Amino acid sequence: MTSASVFQKETPRRLAGQNRIRLLGICFSAAFLAIAGQAGYLSMVRGLVKPPESGLPQEARLPRPDIVDRNGVVLATDISVPSLFADPRKILDVDEAVELLTATAPGINAKMLRERLSNRKRGFVWLKREVSPAEKEAIYNLGLPGLGFVNETRR
Repeated sequence: MTSASVFQKETPRRLAGQNRIRLLGICFSAAFLAIAGQAGYLSMVRGLVKPPESGLPQEARLPRPDIVDRNGVVLATDISVPSLFADPRKILDVDEAVELLTATAPGINAKMLRERLSNRKRGFVWLKREVSPAEKEAIYNLGLPGLGFVNETRR
């Protein structure tokens, strides 16, 4: 008996082993295709659809907890700080707004303020971040349309 005849002869045991390997390869391929198909679906199809909103406004979400040391002394906490913004499309007189705002809040640069309020294409511009409560009340009492405040949290 030659060595070539040994390799050509297929035994039932050898065929069963090869069939198991083929079946295992088919199962792994099917699992890989299922995972790849789901990933493609989520990234292409579901990525185009806007995800549902949580339904809670930004302020209604739970705040971050305080950072305390081992004795319970507060090291860091969140505080709510108002920030001033404007909608340049709603401002009627830019010169009047610049004059009143620079007189009320001295930390605002008049040239920068005039540039930002003159750009009618934009609907939102930051004017001053972290406004003090006294400045907020004074700016609010000016009654200028197009100005507003957003409460932000600072650590």
